[in-house]
Amino acid sequence: MEEHQEELATIEAIDSGAVYTLALKTHVGMSIQTFRYFAGWCDKIQGSTIPINQARPNRNLTFTKKEPIG
Repeated sequence: MEEHQEELATIEAIDSGAVYTLALKTHVGMSIQTFRYFAGWCDKIQGSTIPINQARPNRNLTFTKKEPIG
């Protein structure tokens, strides 16, 4: 996206009717920042699993919801 940000901003300006500088700095620029932010979480998210009854493996759903205490 960074390599083609001017082209993306031009397309966005035509598509949405936004001013080119707004499309470049806000729409495309913030999209790049958002991708970088969430890409950074890929190696930081950790999870755990809970053993469940295997009697009906296709009908069971289990998840862990972590909530702060205190």
